[in-house]
Amino acid sequence: MTAIKDFIKSHSLVVFFMLAFVISWGAILIMVGPEGIPATAEQLGVLIIAMLLGPSVAGVLMIGLVSGREGFRELRLRLLRWRVGTRWYAVALLTAPISTAVALLVLSLYSPNFIPAISTSDDKAALLMMWVLGGLFVGFFEELGWTGFGVPQMRLNHGIFKTGLVIGLLWGAWHLLVNLEIDSFSGAIPLALLLARLFSWLPAFRILMVWVYD
Repeated sequence: MTAIKDFIKSHSLVVFFMLAFVISWGAILIMVGPEGIPATAEQLGVLIIAMLLGPSVAGVLMIGLVSGREGFRELRLRLLRWRVGTRWYAVALLTAPISTAVALLVLSLYSPNFIPAISTSDDKAALLMMWVLGGLFVGFFEELGWTGFGVPQMRLNHGIFKTGLVIGLLWGAWHLLVNLEIDSFSGAIPLALLLARLFSWLPAFRILMVWVYD
């Protein structure tokens, strides 16, 4: 037992990444079955919940195995550390919506399919609230793993860019299975474009996230 624990501690990042994929993808396959991929749009909510089990459970489990109570205490302190400069809140909260809005507005010049939903919605407040609450819910559970365990462990031996790039590429791969949704992403664009979509902006955004976290 001691030998297994020592192995896990010395290979903690590899074990964490493997657990995140096994739990997330395993939960998806259990819920929809191997013949259910690509899944239907109606199953997307269930698939997202299944996905979130991976990094959150793996992160909490690895913190307990590697650092024990001290690790959980440190995680709690980091979750409650809110007193940072206003500019960091601006970067963290506004980068994604502004860059997405700009990209959609440019693409909407070529196709009306890219017009942001909020500009055509009859209930803009409800739509905005759904996005905010959904983002907070998904982000919290994802980042218990990626930023709660993966980032600080990698930062012990690697710089911001390498940490963000490696975790960003794995983050992109982790999203692949849930993006094989028949009525939306993979049904609307070729697989090559889907891969480009996942592995272009997600690693770049993760590098930004690691920098802001630092």
